[in-house]
Amino acid sequence: MDSISQDLRDKEDRGSSLEQALPLLMALIRNCGQNSHSVLANRLGLPLATAHRVAQQLQKSGYLIRSRRGYYHAGPMLTALSSELEPTAIAAGIARPTLSQLARRYGCIDHFGIFEQDMVIYLLKAGKEKAKPFYPRDNATRGLLLRAR
Repeated sequence: MDSISQDLRDKEDRGSSLEQALPLLMALIRNCGQNSHSVLANRLGLPLATAHRVAQQLQKSGYLIRSRRGYYHAGPMLTALSSELEPTAIAAGIARPTLSQLARRYGCIDHFGIFEQDMVIYLLKAGKEKAKPFYPRDNATRGLLLRAR
């Protein structure tokens, strides 16, 4: 086996830059500056040079802020992104196509909500206003619908 083939195989084993960057980014954010990026890179099995290069690029892009040498925190790009990522909005976005399909199939109005503090908070409604109401026929289904979060 020639050295070029071995180098390519080694590069494939390490994964793409994104596959290396995302776990390091998550570890740095969750760690809240308690450990340096070299300690976290070691835990993740990343070479130190790769971790340093990834951290520098994430800092340059605004995803990380360096507080001192080797210690990073969430940067302005992550904080801006996190304010737009409400879990309820994500859940509603995931449920929207299925809920619309169910409303069309059964000709009814469907709601999607979460149960929070002893109340149902409706996040999404699908179906025509003049559709017939849909009531589950058995108590097990009715309870399942009420308990879904």
